[in-house]
Amino acid sequence: MKNRQPVKAWHKIINDLDFYHHPPRLYPYWAKGNYKVTSHEHPDLLVTVWKQSNQALMMLSNLGEKENFTIDLDMEKLGLSIVSAKELEYEDNIQIERNRISTTVPRHDYRLILLKP
Repeated sequence: MKNRQPVKAWHKIINDLDFYHHPPRLYPYWAKGNYKVTSHEHPDLLVTVWKQSNQALMMLSNLGEKENFTIDLDMEKLGLSIVSAKELEYEDNIQIERNRISTTVPRHDYRLILLKP
């Protein structure tokens, strides 16, 4: 039997954020120039952002062994003023300080973080 729990969790998040009626703007991990809205020093971390009008969903994908990461967000490019960040799978609050997030992502895993005003 296949584990479909991650897919079900992703579908719930998309439904809760109403991506179908309010499609987000994609800022993929490979973006450059004006579309690069995050920066970090971790070669095994991929960061993708889906931005809606007043919030953004950020996926942190850890392809390596390291588990502690710091990510800088370019709020000006995103057009957001974020006050809170919440990891959606475990519902942990994540601290944002000077547009910087520090969090853990287990090896070969991912985290979904909702950024809200």
